[in-house]
Amino acid sequence: MFPYTLHRPRPDTLFVRWEKIGNYLILRRGRRIVARPDPAAPWGEFRDLLLTTIASFALLERGLEPLHASCVGRGGRAIAFPGWGGSGKSTLAAFLARRGCEFFSDDLLPLRARGRHVLAYPSVPEVKLHPEATRAVGLSPARLPMVARGFQKRIWRVRGAHGPLPLEAVYFPRLSRTARRVRLIPLSRSQAFHTLLRFNFNPQLQTRARLRRQFALFGRLAERVPARRLVIPRGWKHLEEVARRIEADLERIRS
Repeated sequence: MFPYTLHRPRPDTLFVRWEKIGNYLILRRGRRIVARPDPAAPWGEFRDLLLTTIASFALLERGLEPLHASCVGRGGRAIAFPGWGGSGKSTLAAFLARRGCEFFSDDLLPLRARGRHVLAYPSVPEVKLHPEATRAVGLSPARLPMVARGFQKRIWRVRGAHGPLPLEAVYFPRLSRTARRVRLIPLSRSQAFHTLLRFNFNPQLQTRARLRRQFALFGRLAERVPARRLVIPRGWKHLEEVARRIEADLERIRS
């Protein structure tokens, strides 16, 4: 059972009622959102929901495919890190942004096929980080606001990218308790396609039109964009090594 209900009062309007949080009205095929919290709803949770799951509904209305991924831009190309919470994707994006990369997304990455490319679009310009991850990227948790009352994660607001970039590579991060070194494991097209499907937003909203668009998009990604599994020893002392390995891999891809 999902904690929300959906209703479409008009063809270009979607109403989302989220239990104990609030109401969200997505208008003009996703171009405008009107939101109202419940009186007892925690503001942080209401805001976080608006900027992630509700925004993903709006993206679907506009014909974009939202991927659960962080993303940065480097040298005119985008690099995506799909993953769930605890995979290290947010810390990687924050660390690379601190090294000079353009910041695209933390959780919600909008994608669209155009010509031969799959374009990544900038999302909300902020990263949610645990205190230890915040310190690992060189920031002070005490100086950053909490996501919501009772949550440990902090919000780092960063200058975001200005426009879409074609995706150059996809890395699926995984923190490992047993790994002793950073590893990049190439994935086959079939492996990349099936792994990408795991990280789509709102998998319960699968219309025929979305499935066709989604399969075509992820198929193009798997065929044209190199994908790697990125194994990282648990703990953040390996961030510099991870960045160097990714940069070296991107140089090989471009050569």
